[in-house]
Amino acid sequence: MNAKMGNIIIDRDVLAKYAGAATAECIGIVGMAAVNVKDGVIKLLKKENAGRGVNVYVVDNRIKVELHIIVAY
Repeated sequence: MNAKMGNIIIDRDVLAKYAGAATAECIGIVGMAAVNVKDGVIKLLKKENAGRGVNVYVVDNRIKVELHIIVAY
């Protein structure tokens, strides 16, 4: 990411882990899901693998975060 003072470099895996950990703390979230697009199979991930249920994209100095969550309602 480019900023006025220089470049900021943060690995996408780090962002995914933080986003997954923060999401897991939300009320109503049962867990993160690993989505296997090929088979359409959803697997509940353990807390330490929560980052695997997150996709992080950087486009035009913007961060897009997709969360694959399982909710209780």
